[in-house]
Amino acid sequence: MLGVLPCGLGEPSGRELLHEQSVVAEYDRGVKIRAAVLEEFGQPLSVQEVELDEPRAGEALVRLVACGVCHTDLYAASGADPTGYSPCVLGHECAGVVETVCEG
Repeated sequence: MLGVLPCGLGEPSGRELLHEQSVVAEYDRGVKIRAAVLEEFGQPLSVQEVELDEPRAGEALVRLVACGVCHTDLYAASGADPTGYSPCVLGHECAGVVETVCEG
């Protein structure tokens, strides 16, 4: 499992670097993820396979272990939220493992 080390606390081992390279190489081939997608307001969410964009500067690639759909997501999915839009991927309360951190 890849870990992220705070600056000054040591260097990643050769094994961690090899793992990081394999994760990045796999990611460069494109990553498909499962996501709860809101296609239409007031309708059930649809679990779909979608393609994940590459992380940009200041972003990280995180392998999710669990993700919840909160009350705010349900409010948006109902169509009552005037700032809501569809289609969109719901679920922002997640737990996971950081795989890659981009500079910035």
